[in-house]
Amino acid sequence: MRTRALYIAILTALLATSAVAEPRVSAEINTSRVYAGDQVELTITIEDDDAFEAEFPTLDNIAGARIVASPQSVSQNSYTQVINGRAKTVSIFRLSKTYGITPLSGGRLDIPEQTVIAAGAALTTSPLSLRVLEPDPSPSDQLELSLDQNAIYAGETVGFRMTWRVADGDQVKRWNFNRSALPDGFEATLPAPRQRRGSDAVFTLFGEDTQARIAEDRSVSGGFFVTVEGQFFATEPGDYLFDQIIVTVDRETSPGRIERFVAQAPPASLTVNRLPDANTPPGFTGLLGSFSLLAEAAPTHVRVGDPIELTVTIRGREPMRGVADGPDLGAQPELTGRFKLAPNGWTYKPGSRAGHRSFTTTIRATDSAVTAIPSIRLPYFDTDTETYRIAQSEPIPIDVEAVRQVTAADALVNTNKPQSPDASLRRNGGEADRQELRATGRGVWAIETGPAVLSQHAFDLSERLSSPVAITVMTLPVIAFGASAWLAIARRRHDPAESRRRNALTHARRALDRAGPAAAAQTYIADTFDRPAEALTVADCERLLGERVRDSQALTQLIATAEAERFGDASSANAAPARAEMLDLLRRVDRDLRSLA
Repeated sequence: MRTRALYIAILTALLATSAVAEPRVSAEINTSRVYAGDQVELTITIEDDDAFEAEFPTLDNIAGARIVASPQSVSQNSYTQVINGRAKTVSIFRLSKTYGITPLSGGRLDIPEQTVIAAGAALTTSPLSLRVLEPDPSPSDQLELSLDQNAIYAGETVGFRMTWRVADGDQVKRWNFNRSALPDGFEATLPAPRQRRGSDAVFTLFGEDTQARIAEDRSVSGGFFVTVEGQFFATEPGDYLFDQIIVTVDRETSPGRIERFVAQAPPASLTVNRLPDANTPPGFTGLLGSFSLLAEAAPTHVRVGDPIELTVTIRGREPMRGVADGPDLGAQPELTGRFKLAPNGWTYKPGSRAGHRSFTTTIRATDSAVTAIPSIRLPYFDTDTETYRIAQSEPIPIDVEAVRQVTAADALVNTNKPQSPDASLRRNGGEADRQELRATGRGVWAIETGPAVLSQHAFDLSERLSSPVAITVMTLPVIAFGASAWLAIARRRHDPAESRRRNALTHARRALDRAGPAAAAQTYIADTFDRPAEALTVADCERLLGERVRDSQALTQLIATAEAERFGDASSANAAPARAEMLDLLRRVDRDLRSLA
């Protein structure tokens, strides 16, 4: 019996000490069922008993989904083990990374094994799967995508217009474009969110936040439409099809019952052609469009070697993609042969208006015979005429003087020549008499001294303080501080988004009394982050709150419970908190968010 007890004690000690002796990895998703277009979270966690570094996967092997990775997080837990009467402190280091996965179509989404490199060892997660529900097609939504052209060149942008028309707008509770995707190799330029007005909506399209106006459709009772205009851009030639432009809509089909529908735009095709290889001009960097060039220089009267600020302004049609630098001056021999160029090249000049890009650099004339800065050339491919062209600036006349050669005679002064006090000591500095160079005898010569090498610079404090410069220096900070404080207060008073954030808790209390805890949670999150309440989803709330708020899970769970009840999944619904508990939860979340602001 004693032998058996001894074996059990030894085995227990070995298992306890080796529980985390080797790194281990786990992967889990926060749900096993989701609608197409909604986001789920995959968390990969590594544990070890020593601090370590890890390399997480990119999830490139998951097909049919959009992946967004968050920064990795580190945590450490310690506990005490007692083995054979001896206490030992054990630390467990955890490194985790969370991925947002948005399935783009219904069916089963498989998450294959993922390989993680931790502490020099390759660890593999277990495969996971996810059931993706496909909503029914919408009978009352029309979604259209139109392109300005059906053929462009690689590197050229094409404008697009997407319009979503709704016939029964009063039934729409939430909507999103999370399932919309571009063909591989394409990028989209969308209107950036700005200060919202009453009928504006901020939403995510092609993975970017944008803003659009919700306009009334007077041809249909209760109808409205949403229009988004932007540009598509591709770098690789080929034939492409835009067939994944999808809107997801939640409608109240009957009192208390919410159903989800989708509408998909008819496919739009686009051909991207390769640029012609023939007649490519020297210095061509891939610039496409139609451009003109303006050059300016200052100063224009200089000595050899003096800096000249050269500014070029490139003018063309927006979005002017590819205009990220000035022309290649090194490829223009008529310029490099008579001027020294700055080694750091061009500097972008902020404040350029639409259709203009300005850049500055420094050049220096190397010869007094230079009479002008030659024309600056900018090669580009004109997509209107389908030919290579060169934009040229006008030459800039300049006057360059030769510099006098400085010799040792400029450093010698004659201190033996009698001088008057006014000549030897001048208030603004005087010139010393120079003497001609002559042969000197051998020996050590003393350093020349005397009043001729001195100049008088008296300092008068009262004169300095009463000068306009001193008065400006002393009063300007006070004026600037007062003006900035006034602007901050005025901006805060007139900013609708800031007003929503300040009154979020008050609006949430009213929603709690009017419609219950779920409505209060949705109202608070929508007002705090300046989002439309009707378009908020559980995934949006989790993304906005993240891990910064301690009670974020409780808040988003209320919205998830309400959605589960609307969709008929009462098994996943939890009991709603009482009014006092809900108010306390909202106050805690509000305090956390204000402390992070």
